[in-house]
Amino acid sequence: MAPFHSISPPKRDQRRNDDIGGETKKGRRWERRRLRKPIVVPLPTPADSRAPTTQSDEEQSVPGTGVVRRDDAIQLVDVKPALSSSSPRADVGRRLCLLCPPTEGQATWILPSDHGVIRGTSDGFLSLINTTGKASTALSVLRWRPPGPCSGLAACSGAIGTDDRNTITIVVSYEDILSVPGLQSDSAPQMVPSMTYHLALTTDGFEVLGFRTKLARTLAFDGTWSLHALYDGETDLYVRNWLSDKYASLEFAPEEPILAAEIIGRRVVVISMRRISIFSLDSLDKAAVPRGTESTMVDSIAQFSDSTGDDSVHKAWSAAVRRTPTSTLSPSSFAIVVRRDGHRIYADELFDDEGRHECRPLSCVDIQGNCFVSALGIDFECTHVMWLQHPRNSSSDGLSGGSSTLLCIPLRPEHGSIAADGVEPLVLFCDQNSMSLKHCDLVAAQRPNEAVIIGQQYSSMTFVLEGEGKSHAVDAGKNAVGLDNILTKQEGTVDEDIQTPTQQDVSTSLADRRVSWMTKRPADLEDADIQTIIKWSIAMRQSPSPSIQSGRGTRVTLARTHLPDDCVMDIAYMEQRFYAFPDGAYNALLRGFGVPGIPSLVAYCPPTQKIWAGIRCEGFDLVYGLQEGDRLGEWTVETYTVFPGDTRMLPDGPIGHKSCLFDQDRLFADHARAMDYYDAVFGNATEKDAALFRLGIRNSALPQDL
Repeated sequence: MAPFHSISPPKRDQRRNDDIGGETKKGRRWERRRLRKPIVVPLPTPADSRAPTTQSDEEQSVPGTGVVRRDDAIQLVDVKPALSSSSPRADVGRRLCLLCPPTEGQATWILPSDHGVIRGTSDGFLSLINTTGKASTALSVLRWRPPGPCSGLAACSGAIGTDDRNTITIVVSYEDILSVPGLQSDSAPQMVPSMTYHLALTTDGFEVLGFRTKLARTLAFDGTWSLHALYDGETDLYVRNWLSDKYASLEFAPEEPILAAEIIGRRVVVISMRRISIFSLDSLDKAAVPRGTESTMVDSIAQFSDSTGDDSVHKAWSAAVRRTPTSTLSPSSFAIVVRRDGHRIYADELFDDEGRHECRPLSCVDIQGNCFVSALGIDFECTHVMWLQHPRNSSSDGLSGGSSTLLCIPLRPEHGSIAADGVEPLVLFCDQNSMSLKHCDLVAAQRPNEAVIIGQQYSSMTFVLEGEGKSHAVDAGKNAVGLDNILTKQEGTVDEDIQTPTQQDVSTSLADRRVSWMTKRPADLEDADIQTIIKWSIAMRQSPSPSIQSGRGTRVTLARTHLPDDCVMDIAYMEQRFYAFPDGAYNALLRGFGVPGIPSLVAYCPPTQKIWAGIRCEGFDLVYGLQEGDRLGEWTVETYTVFPGDTRMLPDGPIGHKSCLFDQDRLFADHARAMDYYDAVFGNATEKDAALFRLGIRNSALPQDL
């Protein structure tokens, strides 16, 4: 397991330690006011000098859940965006709110859907927050936690589908979040490293339909077939039929990072950094075999590289895919794919004309050169692309200057105004004051003019941008919105023909596995808990699937003939520099380049300051030669594939930041996050509270005694 050495301000933005206790930052003190209901908590705005008022606890006992505490509220933020358009309207003031913060722990996985928001938390619970009602209808929260050994696991990925009976079903993968690479934990290894559950959503809550060990990283689900990218800790793209209990493997390069996937009709659509791949579900069904039998690889039936036609020039940094609405004029259209690289956001439409597949450009918009994008999504009705962008300001303020902006573009002319030279972005919201969206990495909505979910992974906060009509259940103006029902279930034994630990084996699992920060309310977190959560959230972003084993705990060993003469292989003194966050090569490989495993340091060339790292794979090694550029987030990487017996290394090809093949946006986001991490640990009281709020660890603007 890779060591986690230190969190420090980015080296280009370091401040002297004796400056930390200085004057408070402008605009980071907020007024506290009371909110009577816990579902929607308005966001802070810069306050005047009035002292906060104190409020008593307001509690409600709910059977099976103990005590539900009512959080206090603070003043709302009203922002009128700069641009205007007919659909959706940007001239309507919209307010940002908090959506049902977790009672305990931190979020480990968030999935907005048209059925509600599904969320996993570090205390092991899976929740479905119903956000589809009107303001006059109270919201409901369904909570469920697996039994036995999985009590020490948490939901890390999943997908939602509908079966033949039109029942909403969910496939969710639980993994051991304490064993994530990069996090030093005193806890013993989890008995079951990963477990994937098949759940049905009923009027009584979640019902277990089946489960399997070793499955992880769920990418898509259609009600019968699920798509996964990890099996027994190793990268392996495959589908599983939950009715027949069979699986099939997809022919896919393990070193190609997957950005998004969806099962649409009888097709499996996979978007990676370099291409769109389409697989036939009929072919996969024919090739499917029972568990314990080796499956043959199924090739894709169509592949499309970058829309420019040259996948060696651009690489997508993030992507989204959604089924084409039934109202689409062309009956052969089946999917909309949106991708983003370092210069633009572009949408393509996929067609299937009697087996002949096409990928046609749909719309495109340039990204502002001085901004980085942290979240990208398609609305559920597939009419608009939404993204969240922030200024690339690498000053001593730690990239915190400027404002976070939520924008959207229509996918088709009938959905909005498209300029002759492309699509005109529409500003939905501009967070000019509280910087609440600074670290958010998820956006979703039924339509952009309705309530927009804006989430921050690995935190205790999910935001809602209220809808224009203010009639949605998350309307911040309706403080009477509350809990209609909190239903908590702890499932008993599930009968299924697989080996599972006995109840005697797991009787003390929950007590032994849980550590304090995983179950504490955010207001109860101590300084030691906060520092652990900070390190954990960094490690989870670097390795979103904690059970991954590729390269883990092993070091690639190269012969002297593999490396230049000036390389040094006694590199213990370089370990701290390699693993340092956010400027180290370890973070650059995982976050910027998306390597398919856990890299280890191999060698170092002092004259050129080039770092060599590698990942041990089955039958070969992946080796990377990294050199940092002169500017923030600039790295050049050479990749090598080394087989046993090779005496020389020949590069697979050079990788450079200017060719858009290295995700600089993630590194900019990490640098911004590092400054807040630094303030949260070493800052004065005001800096600490503001940083913890932006990081989503604690709503520091609320009274701490709740």
